[in-house]
Amino acid sequence: MLDKLNRLTNNKPVMLIAEASNQGIGQQDWTKQNDATGTPLSPKMRGPTGDEMSMMIGIAMAHGVDMVCWFVTIVNKGFGGFDGTNADEAAAETTIDAQLNAKPAPVAMNLQIDLSVNGVKYVPAKP
Repeated sequence: MLDKLNRLTNNKPVMLIAEASNQGIGQQDWTKQNDATGTPLSPKMRGPTGDEMSMMIGIAMAHGVDMVCWFVTIVNKGFGGFDGTNADEAAAETTIDAQLNAKPAPVAMNLQIDLSVNGVKYVPAKP
């Protein structure tokens, strides 16, 4: 999707608005129902872990994202607050921000994120 967006915009700068906190969406009425397998939706509505955030940013940068904006607003059933970031998410944001700010452009090919999730290793594409 990001590769297609870069082609469609003639490689203009692309910003990723990255989920970086638990928005409290599990409190919304529609999450009280079950999915097609009968599993309740509400428990699935959580914020990302620090590892998930690192993976999301690494993959996005490897596919041409130029800027990252952290989305930390709590939605709940209405507006719940400006910052729902927990300690794990805040630590990931700080680490990722330091990596991004320390690297010269293009950042996408300079990120050194070595991440394994569920036994699968994710590494950004090399130039």
